[in-house]
Amino acid sequence: MAQTYSNCCKDSRAELLAVKRVNIFLTAVSCMACFVSIVMCVFTAHLYFKLVNISDIHTHAQTKVTVNSPSNIQEEPSVDIPEDGYEAPLLDSSDAKLDTIIKRSVRNKAPKLKGEKRDKKPGKRRHCPKPQHNETIIAAAHYTTYMTDDFVRQRFGPINLTNPNFCQGFPEWRGTACRTRIFQSPEPRLVLNTFKAADWMRQSDVDSGLFEKLDNGTFIAKRSGLYLLYAQVLLYDVQRRQAVGIIHKKEGYTVNSMRCMESVDYNDPNLDVSVNSKYKSCSVTGVLYINQGEAVEVQLLYPNTQIDLTEDATYFGGILFAKKGH
Repeated sequence: MAQTYSNCCKDSRAELLAVKRVNIFLTAVSCMACFVSIVMCVFTAHLYFKLVNISDIHTHAQTKVTVNSPSNIQEEPSVDIPEDGYEAPLLDSSDAKLDTIIKRSVRNKAPKLKGEKRDKKPGKRRHCPKPQHNETIIAAAHYTTYMTDDFVRQRFGPINLTNPNFCQGFPEWRGTACRTRIFQSPEPRLVLNTFKAADWMRQSDVDSGLFEKLDNGTFIAKRSGLYLLYAQVLLYDVQRRQAVGIIHKKEGYTVNSMRCMESVDYNDPNLDVSVNSKYKSCSVTGVLYINQGEAVEVQLLYPNTQIDLTEDATYFGGILFAKKGH
């Protein structure tokens, strides 16, 4: 009985194993069939697009031949040939333009081949405005006094004990100057006319066209812009007040002014003037916006102020920052 049961179990296991093997085989066959179907679909699609591409190229070639065929070309009127040679007939501009449009249209509709260059579509070119750059101009000017060694020798001559010619009047400066380079004027608010352009302004390539100097000592601005102005005057005096100013004028009226002021610390009336006199520098610096044609002056604000006109002690100048075209 037990042996019979054992044989039955072995038979059942064998059948189950066979059924599993059959199922695995059927599953593999189904997967292979799906894979083959996918490959056939891809191949069919590729073949279809290739045939369509060949058909379009063939159609393009036929259209090009049809357009350029002799039957579609109108006969040109006969032209008399001169005896000395052949004269080609002139094409009408409208016919030539139409032929160009037809060729371009047919060519652009056809599929583009590898490496083929197409004509650009006709149209107006857009002329974009060039960007405008606001270029900034930087210019400088520096003015020193006329009191150089050569100037002193020329105006005062050699030193002579009988006629030392120590001081003399300078009408163009409206004051008196001495061999020691000390200058004095009785006029109040005197415009200093003792400045000349520095040597480097005539020898270098630096843009020094800031001002036009007039005969009375006034400087006229050549350009509009921001001006950094500076002035220094070396004072040698016993006055209680000495002042120097940079005056900005428009149409003869003062618009802006910058000034400095000095005075002696102590003055003993019992002593000689030369003992009480002291050297002091009075400096002015500032930024002003000056329009073209407006005036700038360096003034001594109090009368009878004594100043030293040595080149490196009394001077005036400016730096201009302006946009190009102003």
